[in-house]
Amino acid sequence: IPHVYEVNGILSDDHAAYYPRLCNKLAYRLERWSLKKTFGFYVGGINKELNIPDNRCFIIQNGIDKSFTEYFIHKQNRSSGIIDVAFIGHAMEHHGLHLLAEAFELVENPEGFRLHLIGNHLEDLAARLSSIMEVKLYGSLSHDEIKVVVAPIQVGIISFTKDYFSHVKLYMYGAAKLAVIVPRSRNYSELFQDNE
Repeated sequence: IPHVYEVNGILSDDHAAYYPRLCNKLAYRLERWSLKKTFGFYVGGINKELNIPDNRCFIIQNGIDKSFTEYFIHKQNRSSGIIDVAFIGHAMEHHGLHLLAEAFELVENPEGFRLHLIGNHLEDLAARLSSIMEVKLYGSLSHDEIKVVVAPIQVGIISFTKDYFSHVKLYMYGAAKLAVIVPRSRNYSELFQDNE
């Protein structure tokens, strides 16, 4: 029976915190070996991380619906003095939300920013930062609801990324014409120039 695999992450890496180091090394090697034996569709730059030959894979990036992009065709970024910053995503270890909190805690004038948190389980982050800046917590929203929320925002932020990640939120921020703060990674460096 023909079948197709779409690989969105390195499972052994995602589960490493739950198992002993020896098990993680074995799982990583087994995962890499099995993926090299088949043809796969890889989201982001996972193939390079696992040393998968180009003839054994097809690379795709995350993306968004065209209607999301069309919503912002006439948008122009303007600030009324306070800079609105968006974070889209659920609270997960690989989002590095502690880095986002630490960064805002280092800013000299955090009251000059308003943080918009869109996603599940972001209450702890909101509580940590609400004493130094205005924080708006939205919970989980559909893409149509996100369009309305991010329309007046100027900046989107990705607080952490691995070299092979391809975040949907990056493309949402770009479509919404937000300036984006993102860590330098191999995948994004290959896709975008610094001024894009």
